[in-house]
Amino acid sequence: MTTAEESLPVGMQDVDAKYATNVGKVDNLVIGELGESLRRRLLRGLPKAELAESRLQWLESRFIEPDNFKEVWSKLQRARSVLVSGPAGAGRRSAAKMLLRRSPSSSSPIREVPVDTEEEEADFLKPETVLRGERLLVDLSADSELRRLDSAGRTLEAFLGAVEKAEGYAAVVLPPGAGDFLPVELSSQLVEIERPNTSDVLAQHLKDLCTALPQDVLDDEKVGEFLSTASMEEIGRLSEHCLRLCRQSPEQPVEVCLRTALQAVSKRDKTFERFVSTLSAPKRALLLSAGFLEGAHADVVGDSAEKLRAQAESPEGQLPVLSSAGLDSQLRELRLDLTESREVRFSTWSAEAVVNYFWHAFPRLRPVLLEWVGRCCTSSLLTNADRVQLVQQFAMVCRQGRHGADLCTLASWLLQLDARHQPPRVRDWAARILAEGLKEEPGALVIRRQIYEWVTSQSLSTDLADVLVFVCSNVLAETHPEQAMVRLRHLARHSHHRIARQASDALVDLVEDDRIFFDLLWRLPRVSRRADADAALFLRIADPGRLLCEPSVLGDGAVRDQLIENWVSVVGRPREFWEERACDWFGAHTRDPSAEALLDVLVGAAGAAGRVGRLFVVLRNWAADGDEDSAEERRRTQQLVRKKIDEVQVKRAEEAG
Repeated sequence: MTTAEESLPVGMQDVDAKYATNVGKVDNLVIGELGESLRRRLLRGLPKAELAESRLQWLESRFIEPDNFKEVWSKLQRARSVLVSGPAGAGRRSAAKMLLRRSPSSSSPIREVPVDTEEEEADFLKPETVLRGERLLVDLSADSELRRLDSAGRTLEAFLGAVEKAEGYAAVVLPPGAGDFLPVELSSQLVEIERPNTSDVLAQHLKDLCTALPQDVLDDEKVGEFLSTASMEEIGRLSEHCLRLCRQSPEQPVEVCLRTALQAVSKRDKTFERFVSTLSAPKRALLLSAGFLEGAHADVVGDSAEKLRAQAESPEGQLPVLSSAGLDSQLRELRLDLTESREVRFSTWSAEAVVNYFWHAFPRLRPVLLEWVGRCCTSSLLTNADRVQLVQQFAMVCRQGRHGADLCTLASWLLQLDARHQPPRVRDWAARILAEGLKEEPGALVIRRQIYEWVTSQSLSTDLADVLVFVCSNVLAETHPEQAMVRLRHLARHSHHRIARQASDALVDLVEDDRIFFDLLWRLPRVSRRADADAALFLRIADPGRLLCEPSVLGDGAVRDQLIENWVSVVGRPREFWEERACDWFGAHTRDPSAEALLDVLVGAAGAAGRVGRLFVVLRNWAADGDEDSAEERRRTQQLVRKKIDEVQVKRAEEAG
């Protein structure tokens, strides 16, 4: 004889008996056996949602208004929406953020509307998702969005109309030339921002170091050449690197740090290029190894260089160990310093400049570097700090070069290693690699799409699924919660019970956000009424207290219809699977008679699914099991439900007759 649980389909077993939303919080997600320790390591230094305001403050303190910014801001105040275009690199996105930040409804957080969704092309802007008083950023600046904008122009018009009706504000960032794709009705809201003075932008970024940059610095040929073509993002990157160098070497003048930083962010530096051209292949491998592993022990840098040479198949071949100069003299020849503890440090160049140069100058080396980084991550010689430095450097160059796909390939490569060659925390580093890639656009877009492809694949491995649950719930959920929800929902259907459970736990935590809750409620019954994981997930999130906390929720006909549709997909399953949640709903009515709408939903779903008899049995058992103190309230609820069931049956009989 099988128990009720054993008779349930796979994916429906072990549904939390009480559906408690405090079980399995995201903070307790475990990747393998590493759980909390991995969480601390992974999230160290990564942007979190609660830091969004401080990031906006950081941007505002460095923002230089384009000449026509006040005109654009006035247009936003009048129309409650504005379409921002302009030349590439002019700072359109930053300008849009500042427009929203200075809008009258400054108490509302700024929310970015995801545009790289898995919906139909014209369905990525939903007017029904706009909340009252919201400030919304819509970034369609990628060139690939032009075609999409052509097909979704009317949808954009409806979306902005919803923003106006909700008394919110929206700033839409468009690519250059987007005016040709806009409906005529929106052309009046289009503005072209002008490129701000780049010298002023640089000086504003560096104002913490000096009140004004020396004129000879601004007149420097290399600085001027960089500023003439650099985007606002590139100027920000240059400034951040300069600030870091000044903190590391406070005795150095600002202009020296700036010129060193300029070498790091420039793809080609002629002086450095000439220096590299004089080096043999082994010396180049050593220099590049040091670029990726600055701060590591010299032995680690040397060993990693040998691995790189072997993988690159140097035409000079493997030299006998004693046929070349000692490691220390080789490092000095490359203008590298050794600390007392034999850590390798750059003095003449910078690690970023070295990595950037080799990445852009030797494109055929990139696949070799990818595998080399992976093998170094598995090396027992590297410390955790070395691996973090290595991964951050590789992620940095991939992000800047728009090679986000390489980070996905590296993470996948690590997880596919034979178990004998996997380091103890291989999933930690795969997660870290993806998390680093999700820090910045446009590389993050590639990674988000790859994650979606992974989670929708029937052949998704358990190791990769483990990593994706963690990344979606701890990293992606902070910046793109809607997309995290979509991906976690697929992971909640994974065949491995632990993976499915962790993804479901993460979703329960994620739907504390009302927007995500109702979005998920809308999605759950759409794919298949046979999706056991979706049915189990609905029962976990269908807490009557959550639905009753806002009286207008159950008064919304569309919400009631969605609840009925979800219950229809549930009540056709074994009674043992769903009766406890149904009893929760009955109990909610005994405590609050105004919760009659919950009973209407249950009866309506049972009637639509032809399962009124099952609901009646559940009701009878629930009424009989109560304590004496609540017997009268249970009896009244039972009578009311029976009356509603009778009405449904009469109606069905009339329709059949």
